[in-house]
Amino acid sequence: MFLLSKDTLTVGAFYKPLFFEWPNDQKAYDWSNSENVMLGPSLKLSIKTSPNTNWTTDMNSYYFPQGTWCDIRHPELGCLIDDKNGTVHELPAGIDDYQVHLREGHAIPM
Repeated sequence: MFLLSKDTLTVGAFYKPLFFEWPNDQKAYDWSNSENVMLGPSLKLSIKTSPNTNWTTDMNSYYFPQGTWCDIRHPELGCLIDDKNGTVHELPAGIDDYQVHLREGHAIPM
């Protein structure tokens, strides 16, 4: 037997562009929607997807909306913090690399 809360049906899409969570942040619209996505309300996925970029480059620019974002794949790298209007960070972006950051104020059972 499965129990679902009422909120389960109203949460929305699991995989979504940043502007779904930050509709008033113009930069969330401006940055690549395929490379900067939210997985639910808690996780931000940063992945190199554009064939127009140089696939051999080891770094790529990703947009992070305002707040604190902690790297869950590489906790030794710490958290990215921005208290103002969002910021761009250069992160490793090889052809087989991706970044997952946990949003401030959220928890994920592991």
